[in-house]
Amino acid sequence: MAERLAEGARARLGSTPSVVRALLEGMPTELVTTPLDGEWSARDVVAHLAVGESVVLRARLVGMRAGPGGAIANVDEEEALEASGFRGLAAGELLDRFERERGESLALLDGFSAEELALSGEHELVGSITAAEMVNQISFHDAVHVEQIARMLALPAEEARGGLREFS
Repeated sequence: MAERLAEGARARLGSTPSVVRALLEGMPTELVTTPLDGEWSARDVVAHLAVGESVVLRARLVGMRAGPGGAIANVDEEEALEASGFRGLAAGELLDRFERERGESLALLDGFSAEELALSGEHELVGSITAAEMVNQISFHDAVHVEQIARMLALPAEEARGGLREFS
């Protein structure tokens, strides 16, 4: 079990909202709102990130601090996204919300001591997880979704490269 934050985890958590904003800034609305990666659009991914702050990251950290060893329910990402009502919000509003939500998460995390990062809970699917592992997971999760958004936004250009597609 990890009892400390991975190198760069806190920095990634802090930078993700501005990185995502930079990727989406100036992009045509249709490109941001059209599902290009499976069933989600770039806007859906931002909504997912915003929802995850309160229902996953902060809820779990608060729960581990309040009752170490307690049960941690699995969260169905699609259900949480639908229940949030965030899917219908404009990308700019979602980015603002994600930034605020992440700020609250970082304020909570920054108040955790090294000992508190070692607190654990019992996740219903994967078993025992520590607070540090939860934060490291969200840091990894951020990187995956930043890559996903960048790939989605690049798709129209990728398809329009003609013979230059040979150079990837």
